[in-house]
Amino acid sequence: MIRPNWNLFKAKFSENPQDNFEWFCYILFCKEFQQEKGIFRFKNQSGMETNPVKVGDDYISWEAKFYTTEDKLSSNKEELKRKIDITQSKNPEVTKLYFYTPVDWTESSNKAKRKTEDQKEVEEYAKNKNIEIVWKGA
Repeated sequence: MIRPNWNLFKAKFSENPQDNFEWFCYILFCKEFQQEKGIFRFKNQSGMETNPVKVGDDYISWEAKFYTTEDKLSSNKEELKRKIDITQSKNPEVTKLYFYTPVDWTESSNKAKRKTEDQKEVEEYAKNKNIEIVWKGA
């Protein structure tokens, strides 16, 4: 596996790194879930990037956020929660939501815990709406 350099990605796709990151994630999502013909989506679709796909008993959707390496996921937790709300309101059948980001969560400074309170808060927020979060980070 090749490790991406997100600063080079930003430079190469400087006209709109977010759109290009979304396209990159779309390809990854389609490949992971065997969607060879693609997935229907609307331009500027709210809450998620495409319509959900049915896999077994799950309806899976995804969102791509090109946060820079200076960004922390914890500083964007309210935006992540809004995406969960919109996903549920537009497609209440969604049971899993994949978040693609070029950054990862940091590990908790509490030695007894792995996840930070912010990560647990976002995941619990989704769980209360019957949605499991899957993080696809750097």
